Amino acid sequence: KGPRGRKPRCSGPISNPTGVDPDSDMHVPPNATLGMVGRSEWRREAVRLRQWVSNQRSLLRKGALSQSRLESLNRLGFVWSKQEIDWDEMFEEMMRYKIRFGHCNVPYKGSSLQRLGCWVFNQRIMLRR
Repeated sequence: KGPRGRKPRCSGPISNPTGVDPDSDMHVPPNATLGMVGRSEWRREAVRLRQWVSNQRSLLRKGALSQSRLESLNRLGFVWSKQEIDWDEMFEEMMRYKIRFGHCNVPYKGSSLQRLGCWVFNQRIMLRR
């Protein structure tokens, strides 16, 4: 089982079709699988990966990320903005809400959907600007 006691969705090989720089401190061996590590190792690796991703974003902001690394990460579909990830996640949640309830009027106070409701409220505010 993976983090939070859940079975990982992917237990097959993790491929490296883009040829990310082997000198990178986060190189993935071509035959690696998610099942190769235990739960505590998984968490340590997740922390390392999160830090590495943060470092890559920081290097880009400082203009210190090499062109070859930038191109390799772009080929992987690397997301350079955490806000972009958050927005995409909330948009997907909004689509599920609309499918379930048939509208986008999410309550944002006193609801278990408060996070989504606040996000919708903020999107409407930004539209008016």
